[in-house]
Amino acid sequence: MKLAEGALQSSRLTLFVALLILITGIFTFLSFPSQEEPSVTIRDAVIMISNPGMPSERMEQLIARPVEENLRQMAELKNVVSTVRSGSVLVKATLREDVKELMPVWQRLRAKVQEVEPLFPTGTLPAQIDDDFGRVAIASIAVTAPDFSMSEMREPLKMLREGIFRLPGIQGVSVHGWQEDRVYLEFDRARMAGLGLSPAAVLQQLRQQNVVQSGGQAVLAGVNSVVIASGEIRSVAELENFMLSVPLARQGADASHLGPAQIRLGALARLQVQKADPPESAAIYKGQDAVVLGISMRSGQNVKTVGAALQQRVTELQAQLPAGFSLDYVTFQPDVVKTEMGRMNQVMGETVVIVMIVVVLFLGWRAGLVVGSIVPLTILLTLLIMRSLGIELHSVSMAAIIIALGLLVDNGIVIVEDVERRLALGEDRRNACIEAGRTLAIPLLTSSLVIILAFSPFFFGNTTTNEYLKPLVIVLGLCLLGSWLLCLTVTPLLCYYFLKAHPKPADKNHDAHAEPQLTGFYAGYAKVIRYLLAHKAIFMGFMVALLTGALLLLANLPAGFLPPSDRPQFQMGLELQPGTDTRQTKQVVEDLSRWLADRQVNPEVSTSIGYVAEGGPRVVLALTPPMPASHVGYFTVTVKDAKQLKTVMERTTAWMNDHHPDVRIDPKLFSRSSNDAGAVAYRISGPDENVLRAIGEQVKAALRPIPGMVMVRDDWGPRVPRMNVQIDQAKARALGISSEDIATTLAARNSGIQASVMRDNDTLVPLVIRGTASERASAENLANTLIYPANGGRRTHFRPWLQ
Repeated sequence: MKLAEGALQSSRLTLFVALLILITGIFTFLSFPSQEEPSVTIRDAVIMISNPGMPSERMEQLIARPVEENLRQMAELKNVVSTVRSGSVLVKATLREDVKELMPVWQRLRAKVQEVEPLFPTGTLPAQIDDDFGRVAIASIAVTAPDFSMSEMREPLKMLREGIFRLPGIQGVSVHGWQEDRVYLEFDRARMAGLGLSPAAVLQQLRQQNVVQSGGQAVLAGVNSVVIASGEIRSVAELENFMLSVPLARQGADASHLGPAQIRLGALARLQVQKADPPESAAIYKGQDAVVLGISMRSGQNVKTVGAALQQRVTELQAQLPAGFSLDYVTFQPDVVKTEMGRMNQVMGETVVIVMIVVVLFLGWRAGLVVGSIVPLTILLTLLIMRSLGIELHSVSMAAIIIALGLLVDNGIVIVEDVERRLALGEDRRNACIEAGRTLAIPLLTSSLVIILAFSPFFFGNTTTNEYLKPLVIVLGLCLLGSWLLCLTVTPLLCYYFLKAHPKPADKNHDAHAEPQLTGFYAGYAKVIRYLLAHKAIFMGFMVALLTGALLLLANLPAGFLPPSDRPQFQMGLELQPGTDTRQTKQVVEDLSRWLADRQVNPEVSTSIGYVAEGGPRVVLALTPPMPASHVGYFTVTVKDAKQLKTVMERTTAWMNDHHPDVRIDPKLFSRSSNDAGAVAYRISGPDENVLRAIGEQVKAALRPIPGMVMVRDDWGPRVPRMNVQIDQAKARALGISSEDIATTLAARNSGIQASVMRDNDTLVPLVIRGTASERASAENLANTLIYPANGGRRTHFRPWLQ
């Protein structure tokens, strides 16, 4: 190859290109897109289907199985996993790794779910499909306002969310822990019975009046005018004054005296505006209810730049919020990236310095500067190409650059040493530089390609891990090939200008191949080499023993494909008895949140955020937040120093064991992969539940005695108790009572049924009819419930026809 000769012949162009790489590379580095981890396509979608109160086996038979069977017709799906609980089904669909275009597949998935929705039982809510499951939040902001209700927080939160969303570089703002208000109507059933009113009649009257419907258009003086009929209920006061029509009743001895035909709703029912009870989900910050905003960034942005702009915007927006609102960052990825990048920059700087010292020590300061100058030039050239390929600066790409530093310097050393050797032999300086580049071009290219091919399995695989590590191969290849190109062009040119030509010996009989006279350090080094060559057996035996000891030590070290994250944070999942009420789960999360916020007990903790019945935003790419469930809680805890993580985790575990021993906890560091190191999962499948449970117990019993084994559990848990209502159908039909009447009445007494909605600007606030607190607290008195036939027949107690 004539690269070296061309570079020397066009020396000015070569120096100009090198200077251009230096200047543009520096400016590119200052504004280079950066993030914590490489972007990976999350090929998961979650389908959530609810039918409150329906038993888990019926949810499986009538909802989960039809959905799974229909989804499995899609060839793009890798697997489908359903989690069935009483009243809810969560279906997680995962695509094959070779699927690149996700949106068409998600559209087909939605269509498949819609195909089976007509087959769902009555009372099933529309399916919710989340196909944006992999969005990572670069910041999580906890918003607290102790003196405000959720309704009062709604508009300020909308203003805050919209203000953040308009910031350049922001992809989305998700809301977590929002507890939507409900208007609960708790009726005086005795008075309703005296007036001959039934809940069904109240429902019908509310729904008939509380409508928003156009009355068409009327032409007035040649102008089209909109006709709007009144009747919409806009406030709680209007709802209290809503007039209910009651059956006419004759009172007293005078049969001509008629009772009231109308009565205020507020006179019959107690109206309460409060958060959903029980809450569907919640976020807890310092023991208080909070709303968490998860802010995600568009790809190709610099997370530190976007983070600084976000902080400035949030400060501006906070000044516009009402007094009493407090905003706190509970996770902030730009700080994590700044710390990690600072650590990697330090490692890179140390590597460059060490390389320079070693090269100068063995080759002299002139040769050392020539070799060392190629290192930053190669890195800057790599950054320029990375920018054009859309590769961000993150932990994997930085790791590739650090790995390449120890390899790319070899090319420069080989070229400089060969030039030095030729000059020592008396060759012309120009010819020595050209011949060194010509003769070593192919060997150096071969060695670089061999190293790149050693990492190539990460590039050609189709798994998520391959996608995660693909930038490692690309950046490493760019570094080594860039080093090879610069060492064949810039390095010979610098050698020509800076390396001194050796003086030719005066003695014509001088042997050009004779060993040069060594002094100082080089003489000592040569002496050690001669000694080792003279005692080969001793040296080889020592090296074999050293290798054997290293392998034995390696076998006892903890193994893992990817190390844990360096975040000064840990996560902790909480799991109560399956079926536990959300209010009880929330109480546990509040207790732990208050304890973590105590600075005297936990001075190392800077922030912590707890979630009830959900996992909050995805703050780490490899983290899959817990699936929604009433008995599940989740915490993210940030400490001031990463060295304090183990201490805080152990203290938290001890406190939970003392105060909530019945709660299963799992504190652990964040991982860089989807599977935790040391975790093993066994899947047991079959048609019989009892057999599966028995086999599961046998597997757990076999695993628990193994030393070092912890957290041996299954994902089923004990069965959740339920109340079966056996109806004497013959008696019920004789009284004009249907099973639907009974189910509706019991639902209204216990969890409540939605009667209508009240519109608060663009928000729909449900109006829910439910039993009084005493009725809901005494489930054992279900038999005394009054049943109102839908056909308007005589009301009756539940007990006479309960089997």
